[in-house]
Amino acid sequence: MIEDRRNLINSKQLMVLIISSTAGVGIISLPYLLVQEVGHNGWIAILLSGISSMIMAVIVFKLLERYKNKSIIEINLILYGKYIGMAVNVFYLLYLTLKLSVNLRIATEVVQITVLRSTPSIVLTVLFFLSTIYISWYGLKSVCRYGNMIFLTILMVLVLYILSLNKVRLTFLLPIGDIEIQGLLESVKIAAFSFLGFAYPLAVYPMVTDKKQSLKYTLLALIFSTVFFGLTIVITTGYFGENMLKHMLFPAYTLALSFRTPIIERLDLLFLVLWFPAMGMTLKGYFFISYYWINRLLNIKRKTLSILLFSTAVIIISRIPNDYNQSLKFLGYTDNIGVLFMFGMIIIGYIMSMIKGRKSN
Repeated sequence: MIEDRRNLINSKQLMVLIISSTAGVGIISLPYLLVQEVGHNGWIAILLSGISSMIMAVIVFKLLERYKNKSIIEINLILYGKYIGMAVNVFYLLYLTLKLSVNLRIATEVVQITVLRSTPSIVLTVLFFLSTIYISWYGLKSVCRYGNMIFLTILMVLVLYILSLNKVRLTFLLPIGDIEIQGLLESVKIAAFSFLGFAYPLAVYPMVTDKKQSLKYTLLALIFSTVFFGLTIVITTGYFGENMLKHMLFPAYTLALSFRTPIIERLDLLFLVLWFPAMGMTLKGYFFISYYWINRLLNIKRKTLSILLFSTAVIIISRIPNDYNQSLKFLGYTDNIGVLFMFGMIIIGYIMSMIKGRKSN
């Protein structure tokens, strides 16, 4: 199948897609969620999850290389047959749709809690989602180009971390390794939610023009995300301490509230200005992959109708949680299933491909 030129990207753009889709929402509540399980040792969970995602990325590309220029949609049909393969593809689609919907609601709740408290949530949802629909309409290349804004957001966050260094207490990170195995496993599972970007090549591999470089840039994206998330955990834990961190839904934003600077004065406002687009980048990646998956599965030609119906469905599903805390619970349920399914099906698929010994031209 010949891809629309607007969907063709190179390996560097794939790297941007992975970073922008993980970092945007990933830094919102990750420190808060990890400290509930492992206290001040959250960085260990990040490190283990990052390494696991890199191993999975290698397996993903080993699988893709066995079926030249095919996405996981076609590969599943080859490995499992028409009916089971279709069922697996539908499950992938349901997971992506649910994750997109819950992330949309979380992003909406963050905007309402921090800035627009009197604006109805449904209005914020629609307005927040419009840019996602608009940019995704113009293809994956546009999504990746927009994703470059994540580096401006990350630069702002790094400046914030540098300003915080003189108040970071390393004693808040001690003792290292004081953690129960069960808590560590649970924290690794939580952190793994933020590293599922390793699976993006499964869907977009046929659209990558320089495939020989794609594994390298995927690993660079995962290494970058691991360092960034790890630094976020270390700075927020060292600044606030685990006892205070357990009561902060948005630790990075709370950190920005602690500073006043010349000219800009309120650093938290600049943080929000750059943070909100970053959350939108996560939505754009998931949205494009999801509706592209629908069009491929159902062979839909009328793009306008499919994107309209899918957008409406996502907004409706996003309204199911009542508030931010319930949205986090929904995301936890979704990702508990999704992480196990994603890891499991990739490993099983690779083993089956080796057993069958089949290569597709």
